Amino acid sequence: MRILVVGGAGYIGAHCAHLAALQGHKVSIFDDFSSGHRWACDDFPIFVGNILDEDYLTHCMRGFDAVFHCAAKIVVSESVERPDWYALNNEEGTASILGAMTKNSCNLLVFSSTAAVYGMPSESRPLIELDPINPINPYGESKVAAENKIKEWAKGQGRSATIFRYFNAAGARADWRLGELHDPETHLIPNMINSLLNPDVHTFKLFGCDYPTRDGSCIRDYVHVSDIASAHLLALETRRPGCRIFNLGHGSGYSNLEVMQACADAVGVPLRYEISSRRPGDPPALITSNERAKADLGWVPLKSDLKTIVGDAVRWHRDVLPEIKAK
Repeated sequence: MRILVVGGAGYIGAHCAHLAALQGHKVSIFDDFSSGHRWACDDFPIFVGNILDEDYLTHCMRGFDAVFHCAAKIVVSESVERPDWYALNNEEGTASILGAMTKNSCNLLVFSSTAAVYGMPSESRPLIELDPINPINPYGESKVAAENKIKEWAKGQGRSATIFRYFNAAGARADWRLGELHDPETHLIPNMINSLLNPDVHTFKLFGCDYPTRDGSCIRDYVHVSDIASAHLLALETRRPGCRIFNLGHGSGYSNLEVMQACADAVGVPLRYEISSRRPGDPPALITSNERAKADLGWVPLKSDLKTIVGDAVRWHRDVLPEIKAK
């Protein structure tokens, strides 16, 4: 297939692009590089543009069979400060992509959504795809709006859409020179690794240690970015008309303190951190069932255990990122 990865210079999009190419697909990338990186794009053909420019998207999308839509603004705190940005980019940007696909009769879409659509779950059990949608911030709201647009689009003749609700994406592929680098960095594992590798520059803060969990810190479900990429390719192989939704996670949770200690062990230094107050809207635990993805896609999260996730991330941050920054 010819696949256009929109947001393909970003963390997840780049991994999806590389795996698709490895499996023999012809891959191109569309990105505005507002948060993505050129070093993540390898030698793929690149279209530089904004997803809100539907006319240009329509021009670039000619001849493609499928779209991986990985483009989004993702910082929760920023979404609270600028909800208009998130509605524009994540909701209207999705509408623009769907419009370009319609004009090009490109009928196969895989979309990056998020566990943030569930908001603050009232129960501590693993979430399933039929659980209530109740986002508590503009980021989650923008993703729900995008999902709804995709569901309507997928009702058209011959169209197929797969929506993946990621839980905590993590890990890296040092062999592909791909890893997680955001500005600002808001995710636990890269922040922890940065503080361990650069203790004089970065101080890690643990937000809350008084939650009703086994060690007082929040519990989250992590999924290796390579396993996310494999799900995208399985979505193409198992496609069918209409819209399907899948939660992607390991199916079990690790506490923040457990993740932090695993990072320290992998780096080989003592664990150091400061305790700060809770962040508003952080649920004590957020874990998913992945049974639907296993049953319908044949998906197995092969690399999503904590040791593998952290080990891969440390190798990339320690061995690859300095070389990238030096260029």
